[in-house]
Amino acid sequence: MYIEDMAQLPSKLLVVDDDLDVLYTTKQVLKRHFKEIFTESSPKKALETLQEKSVDIVLLDMNFAPGITSGQEGLFWLRKMKKIAPECQVILHTAYGDIELAVQGMKQGASDFVVKPWQAEKLLASIQNVWKLVEANREVERLKNSRGILKREVDGMYPEIVSEDPSMVPIFRMMEKVAKTDANVLILGENGTGKELIARAIHNQSPRAEEAF
Repeated sequence: MYIEDMAQLPSKLLVVDDDLDVLYTTKQVLKRHFKEIFTESSPKKALETLQEKSVDIVLLDMNFAPGITSGQEGLFWLRKMKKIAPECQVILHTAYGDIELAVQGMKQGASDFVVKPWQAEKLLASIQNVWKLVEANREVERLKNSRGILKREVDGMYPEIVSEDPSMVPIFRMMEKVAKTDANVLILGENGTGKELIARAIHNQSPRAEEAF
């Protein structure tokens, strides 16, 4: 079965539901598949947990007040959660699901929508897909940070070279090291790849920077 084959995700999951039986069942079904699982019956307390625990994914019920089935409560708390932790992915779940409500939730920042009573395999599949989104967003941020570091290095040390390729970072570091020595440097590459720019950059960082290139 899908449940047996699924590897544990290094993810922190928060389940928010006013039904204590649902909280217990959900935790029992999911606990071996996630690094940590937190449960809250109060959406207000869930906000505190979201701030304190660096949660990756929230499974949020859409109705809390007795007799209310419109799902508007869930949308309200969804907006609150996305404001506090915009990077957190929220999956809405309710026993009174419909397409219009799902669309509203997606427009307001939800990542997915599941209807109770859910099948364990389908719930896990939904959470696993959302986790891929978490990982993708983290990779985007990592690349942005790498490009920022690279840009600062290029602008500060080698203003004549323009590059946003992270693979250039070790080349710049090597250039910085050899520029301080008297070693002979052989620069290889096809026409147009910037061999002369590299040579000039090494020269400009060397003790001979004030002499003719």
